[in-house]
Amino acid sequence: MIRAWLHLRRSGVRIGWGQMVAMRLRKTLTPEVLAAILAAHKSGLDFTIAELEAQYLAGGNVQDVVKSAMALRASAVPFDRRKLLGVDLARGNTWDFVGRFLKARQVQRDLTFEGVADRYLRGEWPVE
Repeated sequence: MIRAWLHLRRSGVRIGWGQMVAMRLRKTLTPEVLAAILAAHKSGLDFTIAELEAQYLAGGNVQDVVKSAMALRASAVPFDRRKLLGVDLARGNTWDFVGRFLKARQVQRDLTFEGVADRYLRGEWPVE
């Protein structure tokens, strides 16, 4: 736990020792969560540690969420991180959803992430 805390601190993640102990007690101090926290921080995403912990505890795939957010940001697509977290919890396979969305957006430039995510959550997207 000390090694993980030092690694995060050296990488610039603002996390206190008490927060690490609390994560350990909640059983969220896992390699998956730590890697997601670090990747989100290094890529400049505004996910909080609490959001990623909650996502993990709810059964979400935090690494896929962060990877998907990085892809959306790299493609200059505005997105609501809470909507992305919701897609992951409701339907899973966030990485596949974002890949399909970005591919469809190349053809249809007026697609918005929020609009497509809402349709996806209702089971109306993708249209096969």
